[in-house]
Amino acid sequence: MPTCIYSKTTFVTATKEHILQNHFGARWASPNIVCDEVQAEFGKSIDSALEEAFRPLRMLVGSDSGRGDEAPGLRKLKASSGEIVDLKAGGQPVIAEPQVSVVKNPEGTERIKMELGNEKQLEWALHKLRTQYPGLKIDEQAIRDRIKNGEFEKEETYLQGPVTLPMKFGGGDYFRALLKSCFNLLGAINPDVALRPEFDAVREYILRGNGDASNFLRWIVAPPQTATPTLGDFGHFIGIVSRDGAVDAIVVLYGAFAHSIRLSDSYAGPAIREGYAVDPLREMNPAENRKVDFIESSIPNFEAQSKLPTQEVWGPTSAMVRTVVDRFLERARSAEVRRIVEKELLPDDGQPIPKEMLDKVTNAIAKFAVRGMPHQ
Repeated sequence: MPTCIYSKTTFVTATKEHILQNHFGARWASPNIVCDEVQAEFGKSIDSALEEAFRPLRMLVGSDSGRGDEAPGLRKLKASSGEIVDLKAGGQPVIAEPQVSVVKNPEGTERIKMELGNEKQLEWALHKLRTQYPGLKIDEQAIRDRIKNGEFEKEETYLQGPVTLPMKFGGGDYFRALLKSCFNLLGAINPDVALRPEFDAVREYILRGNGDASNFLRWIVAPPQTATPTLGDFGHFIGIVSRDGAVDAIVVLYGAFAHSIRLSDSYAGPAIREGYAVDPLREMNPAENRKVDFIESSIPNFEAQSKLPTQEVWGPTSAMVRTVVDRFLERARSAEVRRIVEKELLPDDGQPIPKEMLDKVTNAIAKFAVRGMPHQ
């Protein structure tokens, strides 16, 4: 019978345990390494903490879970320009709260401007107009009728200002879940090694939270000397190596965000060198590699990293997050330009393109490009 690598209890059958958590888009799972009782405890505690921490990055990347569930969005975020938006998988903004304003025309008349996420927000928008402009005279029923009859043209617009993503990394459950992904990999490949007493301390920390987190996980200060072999722009990678009496590892998420890991500081067993890579977007072929070769220097020197998220790690941590965001923005810009071109040209595919249509495409791309330029 298999033995749980955490509780060391034997069991007959168990639900498959994902080596890297399901919400990261990984599909490798094993029924032989973690008993159901421990899995249930992990699912309602440490795995949830890790999922919440990386939800904003997963939303941007737009990756499905290992079981095929769409990335959850983020709700009611405020742009610097005042819009309240929901962000859907892939970073697409949708107006969550209607915006209303009254603009005076040069000739002295007034023009009502309403921005709605959908037609269901109309009554909300009318209520805001009545509240914000109590003396305003409008024919509300005429507005309802015109929208019902499709007399208002639907138009997609760009946000007028950036949105700040709520991101928070760290905490005991977060650390334990990251360590679990490394230890799961070791157990899936060689359960006998994972059950050795040299791993009892990390086992106890992952299972119950007993111990000092800095003995097992540290914040990157000095990046690895060699790039890690991730798959695609937003790939995940776990690398484990035994060296100098220790077992060290690295976990890289979404192509850039990394932590330095130590599973044991008193290891005397057989040599360990294991790597696992996942493309959460499933764009690469193969999208998972369970036996990744890597250079040992891609695993950071654990002792050289910071025990706490002090000021010296702010720069490296911010740079890692910025790398993920910059890669998303580069892909999003390319996708938007492609969408603009296809929207205007595909209906007349195969026909000569008149100058007016080219001008329309050029203006639309220019309008989009201006949104990415710095403003005074």
